[in-house]
Amino acid sequence: MLASHIKKVLWICCMLFLLQGVCNAGDESNVPKKNEYGGKTVVFNFSNNGKNPSTVIKILIYLDSDEKKVKREVYYTDKFADKEGFSKMVDYFGINGEQIKKELFKNNSLIKSSGP
Repeated sequence: MLASHIKKVLWICCMLFLLQGVCNAGDESNVPKKNEYGGKTVVFNFSNNGKNPSTVIKILIYLDSDEKKVKREVYYTDKFADKEGFSKMVDYFGINGEQIKKELFKNNSLIKSSGP
């Protein structure tokens, strides 16, 4: 049951992420100082105005000193959170780029975690 729910959430998130890039490209920026992984943090801010309102508010991608993705945080709108039950998703990635851990949050409280 939990695995099928996580797969459904993953599929929805992947589709939203892909569609947001095409339909409602966000503003990209970099945080000027190094993150806790020794690399840069890329921030995508999404607008909820226009024809294609986004369910995603912001995405932060944390890179290590070798420019490899280590962590991704996705922040969702209140409307999405009320419907799906979470307002923030955090993915952690291994050295080969594979997802090794996922956490779901509601109001800054951890509600579900998968992986080590």
